Amino acid sequence: MWIGFGLAALAMALLFLWMFWGRTTQVLIACGAASAGLLMMRYPTILSAMIGFAVVSYIASYLPGSTMGLLLFSGGIVVIRRLIMGDIGWRLGTIFVAASLFALWLATSGLWAESAYVYDWLHPIRIVVTVAVLADLVSTPQHYLAYFVGGAAGLVFTSILAIRTAYEFYVTGAAEQLAKHVAYVDSTRFFGNWPDPNIMSMTLTTFLGVTFAFWRSKLDYRLRWLGFAATALGFTAVLLSLSRSGLITCGIVTVLMLGVERRKARVILAVAAVTLAVVMIAPTDIFGRLVTLAGGDRSSSERLNLVLNGWNYFWDNPVAGGGPGSFAHRVVYDLTYLPHAFISHNTFVDLTVDTGLIGFVLYLIVMFLAYRGLDWKTWNIDHANPAHVINAGLRAGLVASSFSILTISSAAYIPFWALYTLCAMYSMTHLARNEHAAVATG
Repeated sequence: MWIGFGLAALAMALLFLWMFWGRTTQVLIACGAASAGLLMMRYPTILSAMIGFAVVSYIASYLPGSTMGLLLFSGGIVVIRRLIMGDIGWRLGTIFVAASLFALWLATSGLWAESAYVYDWLHPIRIVVTVAVLADLVSTPQHYLAYFVGGAAGLVFTSILAIRTAYEFYVTGAAEQLAKHVAYVDSTRFFGNWPDPNIMSMTLTTFLGVTFAFWRSKLDYRLRWLGFAATALGFTAVLLSLSRSGLITCGIVTVLMLGVERRKARVILAVAAVTLAVVMIAPTDIFGRLVTLAGGDRSSSERLNLVLNGWNYFWDNPVAGGGPGSFAHRVVYDLTYLPHAFISHNTFVDLTVDTGLIGFVLYLIVMFLAYRGLDWKTWNIDHANPAHVINAGLRAGLVASSFSILTISSAAYIPFWALYTLCAMYSMTHLARNEHAAVATG
């Protein structure tokens, strides 16, 4: 009874403050954050789910800096939990050492950069924080599942936004009006709340492998339906983006998931049905976009020129590199038609030119650790076993992302570093450890 009276009095006090005090909103936000913090401290799997959602949904488009802020907040919650429990250890793994060395070299190379006006000095911090928080947070199978459930929800959210932009473009008559002035309406690209269609597509494909695996698994029916919705909507969003790299990575994910699929014809028909539906409903020239993969268009020739020029710049300082921003600084003098601070669209070109062989090798070590953390021998998987399901999905996402980095400048992109961490730490989870033990004794 007294608790009820207390809550009623608190509600009346908050109502009074809302009406007569100008800072009530800030107080309510602070109270909400404190309540959320206490809830997450009690149930840390919520943190994993929220990070998964934030990474793939690009919620930062509405709240700039929210993804990094959430990672720092999660790290603080983990520290407080450990202090309360008397456990001051931190689960990092070899991936953290390699990532920290890469981040340190990335920051150090700025000392001899000729011009670092395009360089974000927060990049090394983002890398270290992402790896440190996720490496410790996803320490159990439940955290892995929570992370990917949140990511699947984020994939559904951002895919719907991309689909909505296409719907509004055609339904409101904008396409018809634009067609009166230009002849390339069918090549319009849609990417919802993202700043770029290629970035959206490559982020979605880091998760599509696991959502695909959820869909084709024998896990809880809610996970299967969530996986199906996320996969179908994700494929649709990538198709509407007309991202050639995204289309290829979707193909990579599909092929790798077919490798563990027993009913291949059913999956092929489902993927074909989604593709056909998008082609028929949305009048975008998807096949015309695919034809340009053979080359001959301006974009392909530009990217080839960027790679060739990057190769020439690399030889100026092959060991230590020219410092962050070197490629962007130099390329505008050789390719004068490019806009200010144009990127190379190739992570390896950026690394070799800006950080030299040292930075390039350190990045390759990180990727090696990510690949080593997964099981590449088991393809006849048990679809009712979460260890097999998640491992298969991570394999598909990692291979697809390994292609993506060849078409985008992403040396410090948080979704890719999150994926590397999840893959590298997977073999250290209780689920994977138990699975290996069962194989060894069986």
